Amino acid sequence: MKSGGGFLDLAWDKKYEVGHVRIDSEHKTFFDIIKEIESDYRKGSDLARVLRSVSELKLYTEFHFTSEENLMEDMHYPDLRAHREIHQQILAEMNAFITDIRGGIGHVDELVTFLFHWFCTHTVTEDSKFSRYVANRTD
Repeated sequence: MKSGGGFLDLAWDKKYEVGHVRIDSEHKTFFDIIKEIESDYRKGSDLARVLRSVSELKLYTEFHFTSEENLMEDMHYPDLRAHREIHQQILAEMNAFITDIRGGIGHVDELVTFLFHWFCTHTVTEDSKFSRYVANRTD
């Protein structure tokens, strides 16, 4: 990520991959939606259009979290409860940003920056723990 003029230059990096095909594919879609929101915002697109993409991102995030948690459940991941709590926290924070944006007191660029930083941190730390757990299973 490079910052310039208040905008992010979002680029996918292999370090965001956790080594699980489904999770990596979903992460790339999540990342692409964030890029689309940032690009539309940077181009000065109508706020209604940007908010439609933000709604898409929220719904996709909910889907992805459910997908990831189901996979963790199936694999008997011992840290599932803690991981689920992290997911609930991010959804609450995302909802707060969206409410502020719709209320005219928040900014799309703040949401994008927050989500990008959260994504990078969560993927490299928490999701990688699950990936290592799966790789080390012997059954």
